[in-house]
Amino acid sequence: MRAALTRAVTEAELAISEHTRAALAVLVQGRLLVVHDRDGGATFELAHEVLVGGWGTLRGWLDADADDRARREQLAAAAGEWQRVGRRGDLLWRGPRLTEAHALEVDQLTDLERTFVAASARAARQRRWAVRIAVVGVVVLV
Repeated sequence: MRAALTRAVTEAELAISEHTRAALAVLVQGRLLVVHDRDGGATFELAHEVLVGGWGTLRGWLDADADDRARREQLAAAAGEWQRVGRRGDLLWRGPRLTEAHALEVDQLTDLERTFVAASARAARQRRWAVRIAVVGVVVLV
């Protein structure tokens, strides 16, 4: 888990709002975060790994958010792969994964992640209707 906490994250992954931007500026100015300008935009990284274990308040926030953070990381990976391969329908989520994605705070998701969840929900609804129509068709034929 520690490696996931100290990896660099992009502006898109942070779903930067004006409040987030102000907080990031303070953290960068205080040298708690390092910002790197890359081709794909800025990335942010903890300046010192000791912050994760040594700062009690930050540790508490991270522990409290661990489950949601893990879900968001899974969602980001799935949405990125879905985008990379041309938005194929077979990579959309359904069942428990989709339910967990719906439980996440929408305003904390990137546009791609929101699009992925919406496409997954739409595909799940279409599957349910297809099953219902098939059942009615079988009943009518019998």
